[in-house]
Amino acid sequence: MCDHLDTDSLAQELSTFAAGVTPFRLSFPSIGVFSSSEGVVYLGVTVTEQLLNLHTTFHKIFKKYAEKQREYYTIGRWVPHCTLAFGLSEHQIAEAVTVCRQIDLPVSTEVKEIGVVGVSPTSCQTLFSCSLKTTDKIERNDELRPEYDETLLKNGIRGKYAKQ
Repeated sequence: MCDHLDTDSLAQELSTFAAGVTPFRLSFPSIGVFSSSEGVVYLGVTVTEQLLNLHTTFHKIFKKYAEKQREYYTIGRWVPHCTLAFGLSEHQIAEAVTVCRQIDLPVSTEVKEIGVVGVSPTSCQTLFSCSLKTTDKIERNDELRPEYDETLLKNGIRGKYAKQ
């Protein structure tokens, strides 16, 4: 997302922000490929007003601590997604899409924390994460199907980056 990040200062402000955000659900109804040289295959997210508002607030905080932020993460340009694989060749992209088409979509998850990860071609590391507002009961006013909840998946995750 950027070339340099003041993670300590960002973590402090993001922790305060996260404490006011109620956990929410995301639905992933599609498979996608970014038309860039980065070879990215992803699950597309159903865009909601809540998600866009959350991103806008997050970005306003993030940009205070980030240098040379990548343009495609900025407000109005960001495409909400969950990266499944990156750094793929054209042939590997085709193979990944073939495998992903076997997923019974949509899948959904409950977001309980937000954070920042450091990503390189060989690793992915959580720099920090913050829990969202804790509540005794989370009201669900969405239409996401509970049978597609990723927390119910058995046998973990398989794939090129599963060990990272």
